[in-house]
Amino acid sequence: MPKLSNPTTIEDSLLDFPNASRKNGCFTAASNNDEDFSVSEGVLPQDRITFWKITCHDKSANPYPILGVSTSHPTEKKASYLDPSFFGWRADSSSWQGGKLVREGQEWVGFKIKQQLIFRYDPISSPKTHILSVQIIDTDIEATILVPTPFSLSDDNEGYRISMTLNEGAHVALSPASIVDVRYWEIQQDLLDASDSKK
Repeated sequence: MPKLSNPTTIEDSLLDFPNASRKNGCFTAASNNDEDFSVSEGVLPQDRITFWKITCHDKSANPYPILGVSTSHPTEKKASYLDPSFFGWRADSSSWQGGKLVREGQEWVGFKIKQQLIFRYDPISSPKTHILSVQIIDTDIEATILVPTPFSLSDDNEGYRISMTLNEGAHVALSPASIVDVRYWEIQQDLLDASDSKK
């Protein structure tokens, strides 16, 4: 596993969601909206691993929130999770891959209110696919999706963005991962790797 010299560095633009509503420091769905979807203003770097943390302070009925990455632009009005470039997870035990719902064959079991999720986007370990992972802090729950390399990387404004879909009642906080968060992720991965090697 690549070790990171500065694992908690994250651009401010990745924490800026132009189409999302904010309330008490959290992202929330606008009142009376059935569904709010938004992607970050900034693009995830292609030359290093990026971590971020999402805390679900409150959530409405499953399957929301839907969290992951997409190459959608902030100006687009359609649901980002329906875009063929979306990869991520729902609050229930389902994932979205390539804009399609996947219910079976996944290790993902969903998440609950107050749980903290660490996301890790790795564009450098594999030349043909990027690796998107999520872990729930203080549990052994983790999941990984292989994400296709974006077609165009010549434009600094093209690539994967952090994506969130909320509906009324959902409140989530997005922040850079701390050094402790990243080390926790690495320790959990080392334990999983050791367990797999014994099978």
